[in-house]
Amino acid sequence: GLDPNFFFPQLTDGNAASEEARSACARCTVRDECLEANLDEKNGVWGGTTPKERRAIRAERRAAALAAR
Repeated sequence: GLDPNFFFPQLTDGNAASEEARSACARCTVRDECLEANLDEKNGVWGGTTPKERRAIRAERRAAALAAR
């Protein structure tokens, strides 16, 4: 029920806007599914994560996949 723009805080809005979006995600029943479906998104808050956090998740998964070989 939130405006989709809420999840795309502008860089000038600072960290507070991202924290508000992340807080909304924390209450969402499809948070995990949202993150998985949008792990490669470069902008916005998806599944309660920032772009930087999603990059870290992708890197961790790549490293785990390489280690499993």
